[in-house]
Order: sequence, then structure tokens, then C-alpha cells
Amino acid sequence: MNIELKSNILPAILVALALYWGIAGGAQAAVVVEPPGAIVAGKTIGEWTAAWWRWAAALAPPGDPFTDTTGQFAGVNQSGPVFFLAGSPGGTGSRRFQVPTNTYVLLPLRVGEWSQLELGFDKTAAEIRQAAQQQANQIDSLHATLDGANISQAILFTHREVSPDFNFVAAANNQVGISATGDSGIAVADGYFLMLSPLTPGDHVLTYGGGVSGIPISETDTIGVGGPPMTPPTITRQPTNQTVVAGQIATFAISGFGSAPLSYQWYFNGVALTNANADTLAFTAAPGSPGYYWVTMSNLYGGLTSSLAFLTVLPGPPTITAQWLGDTLILNWTNPAFALQAAPEVMGAYTNIPGATSPFTNATSGTQKFFRLIGN
Repeated sequence: MNIELKSNILPAILVALALYWGIAGGAQAAVVVEPPGAIVAGKTIGEWTAAWWRWAAALAPPGDPFTDTTGQFAGVNQSGPVFFLAGSPGGTGSRRFQVPTNTYVLLPLRVGEWSQLELGFDKTAAEIRQAAQQQANQIDSLHATLDGANISQAILFTHREVSPDFNFVAAANNQVGISATGDSGIAVADGYFLMLSPLTPGDHVLTYGGGVSGIPISETDTIGVGGPPMTPPTITRQPTNQTVVAGQIATFAISGFGSAPLSYQWYFNGVALTNANADTLAFTAAPGSPGYYWVTMSNLYGGLTSSLAFLTVLPGPPTITAQWLGDTLILNWTNPAFALQAAPEVMGAYTNIPGATSPFTNATSGTQKFFRLIGN
């Protein structure tokens, strides 16, 4: 029977690893690829592919490993002796994430499935299996490079794995191309997987993919093994509003955590500030400083933007100068927000001089002998 290829459910998964595979010159890298059909932790690889589809079909955005672009959600719903790698329904991308030590890794190169949920509950197990086989037969290219060691396409095509009959529950908006939701009935998976033995400690890089009818998918991801968790940034303390007097130091700060190195960039009213790349921003407040400040915090696994903090700058204390011109005193001051007051005695009652602006002149013969500035 003719079955349409579900190319959107043939994810090409890119994951970072290292390979114990024969390379020219006898050199070997640091990953063991299990042979096709091997028994791993008591199950065949085909049985593990059924478990992969149960895991994949039950996940949907947000917070799923398929639409994740950083690797933050690679470990969602993961447990047991085999770590499942997700992928993208198309395009290119890059992820970094952590895989536990002493854990096998199941890597889908280009895979698919069919089920009664999709084809009809009147279909027999044999018809479902035939449909899955016909779909996988249309995969016409595969590639994988593990830590720089290329695996030939001929070898990759020996890693076709077919599941036993199984069932899954499909979530709404799952990212593996199953448009219907609910219990699958009889399902069969057929496609190309690599089962990797537990990886050596360190970072491993995989470039991989596959194609159907000349439409390839290829990505590059990095996996860390045995190191600290690959944690995206989390903000624990946001910058807060500040009020300072002009000429004083204004300080904004952020606290958080995430895998090193963490990077920061402060902004003022939407403009990135130069040399403002630490968790604390400090500067001398000036008349042009009031406005909104915020910071981005990022690392290799993601990025966040802080909340906005507003800076209010109050007028600083004015300076005042006095100059004699004959018997006339001339006063100059720097801040027009301050009012000039006068009194006949230094400890006398000071009153505002209406309309007084800088410069202000006062004859020595007048009754006002002492002056001061006061904020309005």
C-alpha cells in the first residue's frame, strides 16, 4: 500500500559524543557505538527505540527538549540506564547539555513511526509494520561525525532499528509529527539509531543528520559528561530603583547563578552601555543620568533580561561666589533650583528675595548684609 512519508517526524538529532570506531591509522576516539540490534540493559535497541517514542510523543512545549534551542530541557523526563537525545523537526541549531556518567545514549539519526491512531484503528499490526517500513525505506542519506571522526554512510545504514509492536500516548502539540492525540493503539517504529556506550568524562561534539528525497537536516550539539551541570542563568536579585544626588555614585546590581562563564550587559533607556559588563554598574550621577537601567545575564546555555530599575537624580548642592564691584556685591550661583535668601544679621531671620536670579547685585548701603541659598 502507498504510505505518505511523514518527513516532519523524522528528526535528525545532533548530539555531542566521542567514538570508539575504527579510524584510518588505527587511531580511536572516546565513544563506543554498540552494534546494530545489541542488548543494552536487558533490552534490544529496537525495544529502546519504542521507549524513545513513548518519551518523545508525551512531550510538548513549553519546556520540552525538542523546541529547546539551548539544551536547558534536554533532561526532561529522563531516568534509567539510557539517556534519550531529542532533536529538531528541521533546520539547524546548537545545544549544550549534560549527560550522566555511566549512562548509555540513544541517538536518533533519522527515524519514524506509524500507529493505529494515525492510520486507523481498523489497521492490523502487519499493516502498521508495513507502513513504517515503507516510510523508513525513503531515508536516502545519513551522516555523523563524532568528535571529528567521520562514520561512513555505509556503516550508518547498517544501524536500522525496528521496534516490536508497542503503544504510546501522544500529547497535544507534540513535536514529533503525531497530529492526533491520545492512545496510539498498535505502533511500530522504524529508522536509524545509534546506541552509544557510556561516554568518557569531558565534552563531546557530534555533527549528524540524514535526508529524505534530498532534504537533509544537520545540526551540531555539545554534551558534557562527568562535569558540573550545564545550567542556564537564573536571577535571584533584581536591580532596584535608586535615588541619588547629582555628583554622587549611583549603583545597580544583580545576583544570580548559572554555569560559568556568565556574561553581563547593562542598558540605559534601551542603549547598551560601553564597558558595563559586570554584575554591578556604578557611575557618578549627572543631569543626564535619570532613566531606566537593566541588564542581560547570559552563558552558553541561555540568557535572561532583568527587570527595569529607574534612577532619579536630585539636584546637587550649588556653588556660590561673591565679587565686589565698587560698593556693590555681585553673587553668582550654579543651580537655579535654589532660592536666594537674605538677612540683616548672620543669625537673623532670612527671607526670600523675590525674583532673585544669578547674578544678583546688592549695594553695601542696603539693610541685607548676609545671604544664603536654599532649595525650593
